Amino acid sequence: MKSTRCPRCDEPIRGRFPVHLACFLERSYPLILSGLGCLFIPVCVICVVLSLVVVKLQSSQGYSLQTSPSATSISAVARPTPNPIAFEPTKSVLPTPVSQRASPLPTQNDSPTPEPTDTTGFFGTVTGTLNLREGPGQSYSIVDKLSKGTNVVILGRNSTGTWFKVTVPNSSLQGWISKDYVDSNVSLDLIPPTDEPTPPPTATRPLRTATPLPPKGVVINYYADQDNISPGSCTVLHWGVEGVKEIYLDGSGVQGWDQRRVCPNATTTYTLRIVLKDGSSVERRVVVRVQ
Repeated sequence: MKSTRCPRCDEPIRGRFPVHLACFLERSYPLILSGLGCLFIPVCVICVVLSLVVVKLQSSQGYSLQTSPSATSISAVARPTPNPIAFEPTKSVLPTPVSQRASPLPTQNDSPTPEPTDTTGFFGTVTGTLNLREGPGQSYSIVDKLSKGTNVVILGRNSTGTWFKVTVPNSSLQGWISKDYVDSNVSLDLIPPTDEPTPPPTATRPLRTATPLPPKGVVINYYADQDNISPGSCTVLHWGVEGVKEIYLDGSGVQGWDQRRVCPNATTTYTLRIVLKDGSSVERRVVVRVQ
């Protein structure tokens, strides 16, 4: 048998191979490694692609991958499908509008509201400004004044039906007013008569004595613009005297025709004394009452 030598190590070769196996591997090892390196990258790409495909199938079909320790087979386990939850649309609730008008705040100066009196009766309206009196007549004292348009409650009437006993709603005012100044559709027969207060005593004025006539040829005039005045008011005294010797007003000499303004704080009597030519005297008096 003809022996051949290895072209690499120049050693005799036995067998059918034209080169030693060790020399072949030594020479081919870099080529094998480079070939394996070229194959590694495509294999990794294929594995990644397969993994993505499996994950995509799992998420779309509801399956999960399970591996058992004894086997590498892939088993598909079906996941339970959750029941869908139905949502009902909620109605939007609009806020309730609040009125912008605020009730007035009480101030410290507000007086307490008087308790309303009994309003059982018939309603009427005052047709003019008039006095509310304590009884059915002008001789009674004035309680207050009622203006035109004031609403009143008619509680009763006097025996003749000429005056009404009334009260003002939501106040403590109560008294009598003339029927002629009340507008009401109620028949007089339906209004019951009520007790009348005792009338006040009538004020009597003292009787004036007759003034003697002056002698012939003597003129005496003496008066006041107003003989009834209110406190703080004034009036004017007038006199005109002729054919006499002297004239005195409250002891002070005055002219025959003159006047004087007086402002008494209380009822006062002003005396005019006239001295005649024969020496005799006459007096005239004016009483100014302060009420």
